[in-house]
Parts: sequence; C-alpha cells; structure tokens
Amino acid sequence: MSSPSTYNDQGTIAAEATDGQSLGEHVYDRLAGTIMTPIRMLGFWTAVALPFLHIPLLATGIEGSQETMTFVALLALNLVALYVGYPHRQH
Repeated sequence: MSSPSTYNDQGTIAAEATDGQSLGEHVYDRLAGTIMTPIRMLGFWTAVALPFLHIPLLATGIEGSQETMTFVALLALNLVALYVGYPHRQH
C-alpha cells in the first residue's frame, strides 16, 4: 500500500516507499520513467537516422585515415544509439 507524501525534517516533501521498496528505489523508479523515456526515444530515432550518414561515405569510397575514423566513429555511435534506444516503446 502506498502512503501519501509527507514532510521530512528539512521541510521538503518525501514520498514514502511502497511495499518493501526503499525511498531511494522509489525516487529512482520515478526518475527512470520521466528522464529515460525521452533519452530512449532519442536513442531509437538516432539509431534509425545514423545509417543515412554512412551512405555518402560508402558511395564515394573510404580512402584516407580520416574517412576511416569517421566511418568507425559513426558506426560506434550507431551501436550506442541502438543500445540506448532498444527499450523504446516496448511493452
């Protein structure tokens, strides 16, 4: 059962933990829902859009070390975006 929010010693509102959940876990769960949702959405759509930046590199050919590093950096960024955006809209 959940109890209503109460004031703690410093006069700020503290949500009480629910069913064996500590206050820290409760706050983390609330923050994870509000902060992680847009981050996951951004990761998902970044992972969708980044491959289009590979097309010009692959079409013109990767000749120099700078182009190789750009390609590898884009590939690494795409992998990070896939990892972050994977949970987006999974129910």
